[in-house]
Amino acid sequence: MNTENTIQEINELIDICDYKKAKKLSKGLIRNKIIDGYYLLTTVYDNQDKLDKCIKTLSTGLKKHPNDWILWMRLGNYQSDKKEYALALNSFRKALEQVNADKDYINLNLAILYNRWGKLDNAKETIDKVSAGSYDIRKLRVQLSILLDTQQYQEIIENISNNKVLLKNTPDDEYSDLSLILYFYSYALWKTNSIKKSIEVIKEALFYDRLNKDAYWLIREIDNNYSSNNKYFRILITGDWLGEDDKEKNYGFYSSYDIVADSEQKALDLIKEFETAPIDKDSVKIDEIEEIKFNANENPSGIYNVHGFSIFDIEE
Repeated sequence: MNTENTIQEINELIDICDYKKAKKLSKGLIRNKIIDGYYLLTTVYDNQDKLDKCIKTLSTGLKKHPNDWILWMRLGNYQSDKKEYALALNSFRKALEQVNADKDYINLNLAILYNRWGKLDNAKETIDKVSAGSYDIRKLRVQLSILLDTQQYQEIIENISNNKVLLKNTPDDEYSDLSLILYFYSYALWKTNSIKKSIEVIKEALFYDRLNKDAYWLIREIDNNYSSNNKYFRILITGDWLGEDDKEKNYGFYSSYDIVADSEQKALDLIKEFETAPIDKDSVKIDEIEEIKFNANENPSGIYNVHGFSIFDIEE
């Protein structure tokens, strides 16, 4: 087994949502006593929203690798997601104890825990420990989250203004953090009655991360559109993909969405309005649609979940 190639293959499988094969290969790494198997298997379960399996995988990994700070930190993150705050705090402290631990990265996640726990003074104290020049985008994201939770909306707007250069130079691998920062900014604009600007910013947030659930929630809140005829649709769409460099070939794509709307056409219109991937929106059509049995008329219209892309060569 070529470990490096296998790890790359698993990451590629995760990107295209082939979780069955990614899981099989990850377990193969674990059987060969390669710690990356635990990291990757956890990522597979995370993408499938299987929180308990994430925790079980990491706990199993720690029995074999008790001195690995990454396993401890990720365990703390998922325990925090489950609101098991005391357990999460212990995991983060264990992570900080390990040799060669990235303390700035751990403290970022520890600050998030304290913020969720309502221990805002601890959160501020912890985020201030993160070194300047280290994880600046992620540090700003956590700082804005704290300000949002304390309803300091004008301070959020001022922070954005003071960090324009930093935000403009965000590296590609931190686009999801930038998307959340823009969500916080949009929320603050909404709360200060700058509705038009808020909508512009939240669309920009989706440009950087089309899977940002917080952004879709805010869009629904701003729109505040309820209908007694609303239905919950699970939709698979297809169309022309424009994101490949090879212009001599024609590519298509599939993607799926969970949407509340009062008709199939309005659901499709929502996709065309807010989808930020490089697609030909005029080509978009519904390939499959399923109505989920759910009392959707009690929920506002809008997009609730967006799933990954599958891209294919139309000519093959």
